[in-house]
Amino acid sequence: MLRSARVLFLLFSWMGVWAFAHEGHKPLPTKGIELDLQSGSIVLTEDAYRQLDVAAIELKPLVQPQTAFAYATVIPDWQGQVFVGSPIAGRLSSAPTLPGSQVEINTLLAEIESPELERLRRDWRNTRLELRLAEDNLARLDSLGTSQAVPERDRIEAISRRNQAIGAIQVLNAKWSSLGVSVDSSESQKWLNDPRPLRLPIYSPKAGRVYHNDLVAGAAISAGDHLFEIVDLDDLWVEINILEEHLPMLQKDTSIGLDVIGSEKSAFASISKRDPAIQASFAVNLPVQLDILPMSISSSTGTAKAWARLAEPNKLSDTDGIGSSAAQKPSIQLLPGMAATANIDFTDQGSWFEVPEGSVCGLRDANFVFVEVAETKKSMEYRREPVTIGFRRHGMVAIQGSQLLPGDRIIERGAQVLGGLFLREMTPRFNFREARLRMRAKSSPSSHQKSLSSDSYSLLLPGQWLVPATARGAISSPLDGWVTKLMVRPGEQVTVGDPLFEVQSLALQDLQLELIQAENNRRFWEDQGKRLLQLQGSEVIAKRRLAEIQTKLQVENSTLAATREILLNYGYTAQSIDEVATTQKLQSVLILKASHSGTVVEANAKIGKPVNSDQVLVEIHDRSKWVVRGFASQSQAQRLRIGQRCAISSNQFATGGLVVRLGPQSTDDGSTYDVWIEPDQMPPAWTVHEGLATIEIAADDDSQEQRK
Repeated sequence: MLRSARVLFLLFSWMGVWAFAHEGHKPLPTKGIELDLQSGSIVLTEDAYRQLDVAAIELKPLVQPQTAFAYATVIPDWQGQVFVGSPIAGRLSSAPTLPGSQVEINTLLAEIESPELERLRRDWRNTRLELRLAEDNLARLDSLGTSQAVPERDRIEAISRRNQAIGAIQVLNAKWSSLGVSVDSSESQKWLNDPRPLRLPIYSPKAGRVYHNDLVAGAAISAGDHLFEIVDLDDLWVEINILEEHLPMLQKDTSIGLDVIGSEKSAFASISKRDPAIQASFAVNLPVQLDILPMSISSSTGTAKAWARLAEPNKLSDTDGIGSSAAQKPSIQLLPGMAATANIDFTDQGSWFEVPEGSVCGLRDANFVFVEVAETKKSMEYRREPVTIGFRRHGMVAIQGSQLLPGDRIIERGAQVLGGLFLREMTPRFNFREARLRMRAKSSPSSHQKSLSSDSYSLLLPGQWLVPATARGAISSPLDGWVTKLMVRPGEQVTVGDPLFEVQSLALQDLQLELIQAENNRRFWEDQGKRLLQLQGSEVIAKRRLAEIQTKLQVENSTLAATREILLNYGYTAQSIDEVATTQKLQSVLILKASHSGTVVEANAKIGKPVNSDQVLVEIHDRSKWVVRGFASQSQAQRLRIGQRCAISSNQFATGGLVVRLGPQSTDDGSTYDVWIEPDQMPPAWTVHEGLATIEIAADDDSQEQRK
């Protein structure tokens, strides 16, 4: 009892010394403790050091590697996987390419027979004949026009029929172009004039391995059906599902050992237990480095996705750690979809040290240690150093700090007593004793307890870090179709207006054909009206005829304006729409661009794969903006007010915040309400969207009176 009283006296004797200190240089105290909350330094006199029984240890680098286990999957590169489908409905005539075959660009994959092809060819031939007859008739009338033997009205009608035939040919050429057939080439002309049934060839858009084949010859297919999948096996990635508690220790270039499930290492697992030599011979470990850090948490699995690129995955050498000899070396063929386990190595992410748990102080995730700065005969000086916590085992904990170096001395015994002096400064608005009791009792986040030392109390709420809705952008295709090109992958930075992906759609082609048809009709009726007006002086022109032409011209102008408006809403520019109408050539793809600046978090688009208009293909987050969303019960929501201060803590990070919005209800039954908090500081780079957080909100005075 006597010793405890002397310790308490020494702990608070610094208050008297502090009162007599002056600005600038401060003399070292001769008794007690000198504490600087702002700089994080603490000075102990020799007497205080002895009475507190303080002991220091020397930091030594962690010898045993720190690793974490995670599940992983081999995936192709976002641009290295292409789905091939049919642009037209019909039947599969032939499929000479078999699954597993290696193909080059423009390799013939399949041929399609379709009644639509025959109808298009028939219309194309008939329209070309009509155009030829119209041109011959106009040439004959022009030759007779000099003798005044042909009325001008007949010549105008001949010109109109020719222009109509030209417009029809342009529309049919555009339809052939949408199928990948250029009617201007000599090969296509020969193909279209062939009397045999047409077969539309399907070519490979990319070199790679034919990884999938759905149909056989003679099978009926629809437009956009998935027929083949082509994968570049020389450009593979591994997708790793990482627990949220490991995120603070992740960095780019983190070393990862990848063990492929089902490889010889797994097949010989039972034998290797009896023979270590066999285990070494068949150990399969592919060294990779992390390339893309996690950015969001999956609500279904509670893990965050990270990605690492496999360098030449199918060109492994003897030095890759696969086998001890060429005779025993197993052959490994990595394919998309293969399951693997990842051993994430944290030891190379800076200096890690293993220390006793009692030497680390902190409240929730704001952890620190005391590092020795100076030692004299009469005093000891220490500084508070923030640390990141690694793994705990057998009363020891791994720590890392930006200013920690091997050989530094930290307080081991007595650290918890001294750390209590700083914890009040770290959470000045909350009762520290109450918080510590809650932590020890591991009370649920939805509970609240009355303080044992005062009448004040606070609420503990579960929450999550969110990128606000105003800083997120979801990009989807406005029309059903299929992706023809993907220009981004997760982790890349984009700005507003950057192209993300291209979509091809039959509905989009139909709209452009309507535009071309409406433009041709407009020109025709406009030309008809001008010519008839010119003949009013020399011939009798019925007013009814002029009125009919003006009405039809108005209808075509209205159709043209409506079609232009739809294309503008889909992202086309006025210049590109005018180009389609003028050149009579379809723009086969629609380029979707970024609506927000930020980081690409999700890239769900697959080249060649059908997409729906309600499917999010690319998601962009501005990760410089964060809010915290808390969840409060009905009784808790009654005690909350806008403007209340709070403390936010998450994985290895803590800060203050301000309640800025309350509601609406988070659940349909009204049992949970949203609490929106603006943090004082933005979270670290490893924070993920929908990552967990704990919120402590001090109840206001009115709520305290109600509680009493």
